[in-house]
Amino acid sequence: MSPPSPVARFHAEGRPRVWSLIVTLLGDVALPRGGRMPSRMIADILAPMAIKEGAVRTALSRLAQDDWVIRGQNGRESQYSLAPRALAETRSASRRIYAPPGQDVWTLGLGRAPAPEGAALLQGGWIAPGRIPGAVASQGEITAQPREGQLGPGAHRAALEAMAADLADPATGIDPLTRRVLLIHRWRRLILRFGELPPALEPPHSLGDAGLRAAMAEAYHRALPASEAALPMLPPASPALFGRFREAEQP
Repeated sequence: MSPPSPVARFHAEGRPRVWSLIVTLLGDVALPRGGRMPSRMIADILAPMAIKEGAVRTALSRLAQDDWVIRGQNGRESQYSLAPRALAETRSASRRIYAPPGQDVWTLGLGRAPAPEGAALLQGGWIAPGRIPGAVASQGEITAQPREGQLGPGAHRAALEAMAADLADPATGIDPLTRRVLLIHRWRRLILRFGELPPALEPPHSLGDAGLRAAMAEAYHRALPASEAALPMLPPASPALFGRFREAEQP
């Protein structure tokens, strides 16, 4: 029996949050090319992920009601873009999502040191990439622990293992744009919900010593040319798109 596809694994994890997929799509695909995307194109891109058009319409309506997207018109065609608050949060999050691999400085906080934004919680403390002013690093034995009360016991480890499984899957049965959106959607949820761990603290996987971020960067850029070729109706992408995972995201 062949292993389940990335799409099947995505659905096996529970009912998809279509509104969240749309935010991923607008941030990853639409934002580098002006930010607007026709509703028909949103539905067409999500269709190979087994997302029905009715679910897309419902999610877009909810996002508009919550002031998360703005609806515009181009003739008879409805177009959507991120609203100012969502745009600001997306740009801030992008600096963490698309940071290049190879971070070699991490700050460890033990005891009651307050965890900064983006830190991964550990048993007895936290760890975050870069130098965090005011944090005290101490020697000690640490183990990864999921954020208390969030997504249930072991959720962080499960998310890391699911990310590794998707990255290890050659995904020969899906098109590059579907592959790209599913990967970046899973990566975005992982980084924003739980923070990032150094490769040495990740659960065992077969992606190499450089860790999940390096594997994600490689998979993203492998899918990028063909996935971009599938978007001929949108304006050309900003050159910054091709710097993702390779250079620091600008504010």
